[in-house]
Amino acid sequence: MSTSVNIACVGELEIDLVAWRVKRGSRVIKLAPLEFRLLACLAEHIGQVVSYDKLLDEVWRYAPDAGGTLEQLRTCVKRLRQEIEPDPYHPQYIINIEKVGYRLRNQTQWEEATRSS
Repeated sequence: MSTSVNIACVGELEIDLVAWRVKRGSRVIKLAPLEFRLLACLAEHIGQVVSYDKLLDEVWRYAPDAGGTLEQLRTCVKRLRQEIEPDPYHPQYIINIEKVGYRLRNQTQWEEATRSS
């Protein structure tokens, strides 16, 4: 079940789905349209795992059997992490759930993860 949100906030990250604007702290982050659509899809399901197939369908508009590749998705996530994560090699916001999909942590998940690290 997805939640309808206009602004998703996690840690210092703020995603405004209406204005198509992303900020981390006071810094506005410019994203390519595809990267923003990916982040927006994750934000619409904040805290939940979004499957690879669902992301390919919603972001790229590919049916799971229509040739959308997992490699395209991974490359886009990598570029997105380079833009929004303080340390892209140790992501705080976009988490890979191996063999399933990705999750944009919600505030509670983010706080728990930052306390334990």
